[in-house]
Amino acid sequence: MDIDTANSPLQTAYKGQTYHFCQAECKQKFLSNPKEFVTKPAAQAKTWPR
Repeated sequence: MDIDTANSPLQTAYKGQTYHFCQAECKQKFLSNPKEFVTKPAAQAKTWPR
């Protein structure tokens, strides 16, 4: 789903990151427990020595 982040009224900030939503219900669900939806960034993949 594409969201127009420049004009979206359904947004919130959490720990310095802005999150955009397609529906008010989704935003409310996020606000009730953001940790359920936010994960740590993926670790860098290790490469084998050549």
